[in-house]
Amino acid sequence: KIDAGLTYMWPWKWDTVATAKLGAYIADYPDHSTGRKDTDYSLTTGLRKPINEKLSAVVSANYTVNDSTQESSAYKKYSIVTSLSWNTSF
Repeated sequence: KIDAGLTYMWPWKWDTVATAKLGAYIADYPDHSTGRKDTDYSLTTGLRKPINEKLSAVVSANYTVNDSTQESSAYKKYSIVTSLSWNTSF
């Protein structure tokens, strides 16, 4: 499997940090009965907003295209994810 990604982050409005990521991977499955090979591309954008010095809210949107030599493994997918991130030291 070959996997690559490029992420860019920058400060944005209202004390948020914006991100944009391009990702791609190529995966070979030589032991698969048909010699399956997948090629996957994705675009992700997101915002991170601090709530206080330890807690941040995060929202991101993703679009992924997976091309495969096996038709049942090919897809196009949208997703939106929200989360909370806690930052602390021990």
